[in-house]
This record gives sequence, structure tokens and C-alpha cells, in this order.
Amino acid sequence: MDKICAYTPFCADFGPFNLGMTHHFCGVLEELLRAPRTPAAKIVYHTFATPTHITNAMYLLGAFLIIHLKASPEQAGAPFRNFASVVLPYRDATW
Repeated sequence: MDKICAYTPFCADFGPFNLGMTHHFCGVLEELLRAPRTPAAKIVYHTFATPTHITNAMYLLGAFLIIHLKASPEQAGAPFRNFASVVLPYRDATW
């Protein structure tokens, strides 16, 4: 998904993704979840091991949990608590 959902910065920012890209990611993931597969198959989301990519991946997965699985923000953030030291805060897109 990093190649499909590549963030284009305005200035010195790295995200978050706009609503269109968020919607696209959620649609792709929902389609994968609904596709017939073997019972032992798992869906793995992989991203580059940089803080900016990890932060954006967590945003996309959290958005999916909230929008499509109706999780609360607290529930959506729970799986990512161990990554708190890697996450970068989003910043204004201007200098």
C-alpha cells in the first residue's frame, strides 16, 4: 500500500492522508476482508520501517477501525500503544 497510498508533501510535512486517500485505503482493505480465502489466511499490512511511514500506516489502520468497524478512538488506538515511541506528531504543512 505504500506505493498506492504515497503521501505527497506540501512543504515539510509527511501526513496525514487526505479523506480521498483514506477512503481508498479503507475500500481496498474492506474488499480484501470480504474476499473468499482459505480459513488459515491472514491479511498483513506492511510498511517501510521509518517513523513517517509507521505513523501514516497507524493513521490508516486506525481510520479503518473507526470508520468501518465502528471502534471508538480508544479502541482503535489500543493495538498501537507499543509503537508510541516510534510515532511522530503531525505538523503544520508550512515552514
